[in-house]
Amino acid sequence: MFFLSYAHSDGVGGWVRNFYLDLRDELTRKTTLDPSTIGFQDVDMRSGTRWADTLANELARCQVFVPLYSPRYFNSDFCGREWQVFSERLAAMETVNGKFPPLIFPLLWEPPSALRLPDLPAVAQAIQYREFNDEYMNLGLMKIVKNKKDPSLALNYDKMLGAIVLEIKDAAEKHALTPMARPPDLAATKNAFAKKTGLPGGAVRPGDAGNATGADQVHFIVASGTAPELARDSDPYTYYGARPTDWSPFRPHDTEPLVHIAAAIAIDQKMTPYPEKLDRQLVERLDAADRDNELVVLLVDPRAMSLLDRMQILHTYDSRFDPNSAVMITWNNTDVSAANCLSGLKAAFPKKNRKPDQSFYRAIHTPDEFRRTLIEVLVYLQKLLIGEADSSRTADSGDHIRQPQLTGPTVGA
Repeated sequence: MFFLSYAHSDGVGGWVRNFYLDLRDELTRKTTLDPSTIGFQDVDMRSGTRWADTLANELARCQVFVPLYSPRYFNSDFCGREWQVFSERLAAMETVNGKFPPLIFPLLWEPPSALRLPDLPAVAQAIQYREFNDEYMNLGLMKIVKNKKDPSLALNYDKMLGAIVLEIKDAAEKHALTPMARPPDLAATKNAFAKKTGLPGGAVRPGDAGNATGADQVHFIVASGTAPELARDSDPYTYYGARPTDWSPFRPHDTEPLVHIAAAIAIDQKMTPYPEKLDRQLVERLDAADRDNELVVLLVDPRAMSLLDRMQILHTYDSRFDPNSAVMITWNNTDVSAANCLSGLKAAFPKKNRKPDQSFYRAIHTPDEFRRTLIEVLVYLQKLLIGEADSSRTADSGDHIRQPQLTGPTVGA
């Protein structure tokens, strides 16, 4: 029935998921629909074929579109595409019935004071939002959800949830939106929030976010392995899954796969992420990124050095000169098995270990350090591509994050 559209970075902390479950459960109680068909929240990585197919199918058949307004929402290229697909369905219905059906139901995830409502994209300003109560307008939905057990907010939250459910239910019953004949091509869908570009009809190039350029596109290539390849019986936590991109080195403090964390950070930086696994097509991908002026960040798991094919591919990368790329070697400093693989890293990256620079980070141990470092890497590579950074600076210049030497285990440090 409803599609919850939100900025991926707003989902950090679980409050979006918490609200989605509350909304779904309340709708389940008020309808006879199968709970599995009542709502959709994208909780997976926002890239790749599997994600795109699932998202396109849901957008093609949902009845009500529920966007969570925040500054990050309107900076998100993905959210702009979701809005565009649904609004095109509404426009098609308008040509048949003569009325634009009120099936976009916006909610203020952050309060008006944080949103700068007059500066919202025109498509959002054209949609009226509800002012449920003073707490909602002063705090925004996120803070209310986070504190919904507070007696001073609990009753109003329950009333507001009931009102939202009633409006979604009534709107879906009054305006039966016809599903699309086939799922949309999200790669070819424009960003509804983008500024006009001067292209015919105000069109936006696929992948563009606002005035995006190639330097706003970043490929995250995960050099890791699967659970059968790399998991150990002695591991205190489950770092690996069925795919190399499931690698989650920061458990138990952060259970998100590392590439999901990287993608959310890129979205916050107004960039479009493309998560991929390391394979023998790396050279072709690097050449294509260089041709298109795009960024490449290799997320490297020390344990993957025990896999000969991964090590050989990285050694090939080390022999090249790709100024639009960076390496981030990451492991939990309590992971003994990862720390014992440092000699393999030296063998995979002999040139970069001898003379590291601002694109080679050799020991990232915590989620906070990863986030901070990745932002610096993205900013540095973007500036390098547009000629505003000095590519000759090395790790000894003292003006960026310290790069520890690969001299041995740092377990417990």
